[in-house]
This record gives sequence, structure tokens and C-alpha cells, in this order.
Amino acid sequence: MKRPLLALVAAAMIFGSTSPAGAADPIKIGVNLELSGPASGWGTPQLNSIQLYVDEANAKGGINGRQIQIEVLDNKSDPSQAKLNTTKLIDDGVVAILGAGNTPDSMPMIPLVEAAKVPMIANAAAGAVTSPIAERTYVFKTAPEDPQNSEKISQFLLAHKWMNVAFLSVNTGYGDSGHGAFPPVATQHGIKIVDDARFAPGDTDVTPQLTKIRDEKADAVIIWGNPPAVTIIAKNATQLGLKAKLIYAGGAGGAEFLAAGNDIKGVYLCETKLPVFSVLPASDAQRGILATYIKDYKAKFKTDPDAISSFAADGIQLLIAAMRKDGPTREGIEKGLNSMTKFPSNSGYYTFTPAEHAGLHTSDLVIAEATGSGWSIAMP
Repeated sequence: MKRPLLALVAAAMIFGSTSPAGAADPIKIGVNLELSGPASGWGTPQLNSIQLYVDEANAKGGINGRQIQIEVLDNKSDPSQAKLNTTKLIDDGVVAILGAGNTPDSMPMIPLVEAAKVPMIANAAAGAVTSPIAERTYVFKTAPEDPQNSEKISQFLLAHKWMNVAFLSVNTGYGDSGHGAFPPVATQHGIKIVDDARFAPGDTDVTPQLTKIRDEKADAVIIWGNPPAVTIIAKNATQLGLKAKLIYAGGAGGAEFLAAGNDIKGVYLCETKLPVFSVLPASDAQRGILATYIKDYKAKFKTDPDAISSFAADGIQLLIAAMRKDGPTREGIEKGLNSMTKFPSNSGYYTFTPAEHAGLHTSDLVIAEATGSGWSIAMP
């Protein structure tokens, strides 16, 4: 289903309710997302999610009577532009920044927010976004860590006795992080990596890599990548008649991939519970949280959210909770986030401490299997 496009009239866009005359000044939140360029399939639904919760908060009186106003900048899926945007947002006096949406665009933002002491909540997966913690005092993240994906995938491999695997990763910061995370975890579990290959984000054919993997007779292929290449990999594997199971880390879980139907039938995805929402047992507390998010998002934007957009939804919810708890200032937000414990959100239950700024855990993840018409739970 096609998503509604947001018109980019200028480099910056201001959203949020206008405060009535005499009201307190609005609270300015910066948003630095991929609204154009290769990662724009993530950026627009992430912005939609942020807008959904900002509108909801403002309709209820904002933060202590002050409305939330978001200043949105398009980083064009370009790390250099993400860095420029961060400088502008800091200079404009925002109390926090949401984004970037991926690892490459998040990394150059970190030194700037640290120097300015502006809290930043990224949607990126790489562990380097929040580690080493001594250099990431003001940086938090919503997406699961690569070691958590690695552990869940390894547990799944062990359950099926798929002990010889190939590792296929995108040659970006996200792929590098997975490349550093998965092999050590797999080795600890006695899993052998028989082939290690890379692909580029813009590749339209990965047949050469998959042909070599086929020759190595791997039981499974672990894939660390993002749309659209992740769907192409599944198509190429089918064309080759590859018997190895395809198991994707969470970065694949955008709407384009989730809705690919028969093109990805039979593949596995390590992800939060959003893709399998409809088959969660009634006893799962996450089901009610996701039901509300999916219903409200669909009502507002006439399309479904995906697992990637839910990370931005989590980010704005965490930010609102921190502001209500300790005040809508840079200092208050940092304090509020650092004392967040088991905060219920769309992707799981977030806990942040001064020593840990990646809030999700392996227990928040599932292994989902593509059925051709949706997703089932292969491992809770």
C-alpha cells in the first residue's frame, strides 16, 4: 500500500499545535530523518509515528500546558547532511533530537549532541550508537542491539540444528556492526560460519554471493541488511534454488519487506512483535499496546505502520514520558531517560540507566516466518 507523502516545502518543517495568544512558549523538539534518498522508505513512516504521538499529547494539553512543536529536517539519507541538520537544530534551541533513522546517519550526530549536551534518541541498531557509554552520555537508542539479534538468531539455529551458516551483510555501518556482533555469539554456541560475504545497499543482484554460499552447502544464511536489497536477496535465492534457510536481522523489517508476499515466503526475520501482532496470544501484554498503535496510525495515515516506524514511535513516547517526569529541558530529559524502567511501548519494554542506553532486550524479540500472506511466530 502506498504511503502518503509529506510535501517538503522547505528544508525545515514545523509541526505541532500553535499555542494560543498568551500561552507558554512551545517545547521545540528536533527531528532529523531520512525523508529522501535511499532510506526514505524508513523516514516517512517514522515521521508519521512521531507526529501521531505529538498530536495526541498536544490534544491532551501538551507538557504542563505547553504544546510540543517539532522541527523536521530531511537528512536525505546522507551522513554529511545529518551532521549539518544536527548543528542547525542545536542552534535553534531544541531540547532534544529524534533520529537519525539508521546507523550511518546517526554516527556523525553523536559528537555534536554530546558537546552541546542535547539528548538524542536514535532509531539505529548498531551498538556503536550508544557504546562506549562514557562517550554517549546524551545518546539513547530504540532499536534492538545487534548482539541481541545475534543471540536470538543463534538460539533459533540451535533449536533446528542448523550449525553451518553463511553470513551476508551490507557494507555500511549497520552491516559492519552485525559483522562484529554475530560471529562471536555464533561461535560461542558452536555454530560454524562457512562463508562471509558483503553486498552494497544499491545492489540489484546478489547471485554471485549466493552461488558461492550454495556451493558451501550452508544450512542457513544470516542476512544483515536493509530494504530494498533484502527483498532482492530472497528473490535471487529462489531463482538459484538455494536450499539454505534465509534468516534476517531486524534491519530488514521495513514495510516494503514485510509486505513482499510470495517473494519472501519461507524466510525468517528476527524482529520485535509488530509483524506477528495478529497472531500474538491474548495473554501477551504487547498485543494491546500494538493494537492501539496500529489502529491509530492506520486511521491517521491510511496505511499500516511497520517495525522500523515503531522505533520512532517509541522514541517520541519515551521523550514525552521523560519530559512529564523531570521537565521539558535538556537536563530534565537526560535525567528522565536515565531513570526509565520497563517503559511499555510498541517494540517492547524499555529500561535505561546511566550505564545502558540501549533499552530493549533479547526477550523483546521473536523469530517470525513469512507465510506469503503475512507472518507467523517461528520462535517466541
